[in-house]
Amino acid sequence: MKLFIVSILLGFGLSMSAHAQMTLDSLFARDTVYNAYQQKMDEIFDSVDFSYLSTGILFDRGFSFINIESFDGTLKDESKSSMLAFGLSYASIETMTVEDSVSLPDPSDYRNVLDTITSHSEVILIAGLHQQYDRIDSNAISDGLFSQSGANLSDVFPRAESPYNLNRVFLFAPE
Repeated sequence: MKLFIVSILLGFGLSMSAHAQMTLDSLFARDTVYNAYQQKMDEIFDSVDFSYLSTGILFDRGFSFINIESFDGTLKDESKSSMLAFGLSYASIETMTVEDSVSLPDPSDYRNVLDTITSHSEVILIAGLHQQYDRIDSNAISDGLFSQSGANLSDVFPRAESPYNLNRVFLFAPE
């Protein structure tokens, strides 16, 4: 009987090990997709000078894991926040950052604090995110502020106005 239980446990352990390896392989595959996405964005925006951005963050170049436009500081049903919304908004902004000098705090800075809070803690943790970002104006091409060749964009100079609109993410999320 002991041999049978040990065999079952060993089989379960090997099964879990194989599952963990499949999960790692899955993560690497997703990373490859993300890298292909980033390469495509580099190609599309290769002829755009990001130094004209006021924030160093371009919405149109990143990947939105959540509709960050809902979190603009206006209270409405779709702007109700959670730690998941905070994390997805944070990750979205990270993918939109185009200037090396602009960066959000390292996620471990948040995790290190979050991991100290338990259900028995007297502390109520509230994570906050307020970040401005630029977004290409929907009329930028028709107004001659950008030119488009296939999927690629190019700056058009001189221009009397900016092709970018300033937006913001503003949310607070209780743990």
